[in-house]
Amino acid sequence: MFIEQKALLRSLEQISGIIESMDRRFMLKAIGSFSCRLPAEAQANRLIELTERKKILLILRLDIYEALRALKPEYRRILAEKYGFDEEKRGVTDEKNRSYYKKLALATGKFVKALEGEGLTAEKIRSLAATFHFLSEAIAVEKSHSISAANFGTLKNTSGRSLKPAAPKPEETEQTGTEHAGTEHAGTAISAAARTAERNNA
Repeated sequence: MFIEQKALLRSLEQISGIIESMDRRFMLKAIGSFSCRLPAEAQANRLIELTERKKILLILRLDIYEALRALKPEYRRILAEKYGFDEEKRGVTDEKNRSYYKKLALATGKFVKALEGEGLTAEKIRSLAATFHFLSEAIAVEKSHSISAANFGTLKNTSGRSLKPAAPKPEETEQTGTEHAGTEHAGTAISAAARTAERNNA
C-alpha cells in the first residue's frame, strides 16, 4: 500500500544527488561545446533537454519537502529514520512494537495525503518513473518489500502432506482398549485384597 509514495521517500536523497550530477554535466557540455562535433542546434537541444529534466526533479523534490513540512515533527522524524533521507535521523530509534507501526502507518498516510495536495498521486509518480529509471527501481524495491512484509509469518506447507494429526490405527485403538481393561482389572484385584486384609485385622 502506498508503494509509489514510499518509493519517493526512499529515493529522496538520490534525487538531490542526481540534480547535482546534472549541474556538473550541464557545465561540462556547455564548456566543451566548442569541441563537440554535433551541430550547434543539436548541442543546444541536448542542453535544453537536460535542463528540463533537472527542472522536473527540482519540482518533485520541492513537492516532497512541502508534503513533509505539512506533517507533525514526530511523523517527519519517524519517516526520516525509516527511509534514511536525513543524515541526523538514520536508523529507527523507537522500539518496534505495535505502537511504533501504528505511528508509522499514520505518518505514511498523512504524507500521502499531503503529496496528493501537491498533485503527486500514485499515477503521477508512475508516469515520472517511466522517465527516471532510479524512481522505477525504487518502486520495484518498495514493491518487493511490501510483498515480503505481507508474507512474513505465514506458515506454508510445501511438502504436499497434510498438517492435520493422523488418526490412530485400528490396532493401536484395540491395544489401548486392552491396556485400559487390564488396568481396571488390576485395580479391582488390589481393592479386593485390601478389603480382605481389613477384615483379617479386625
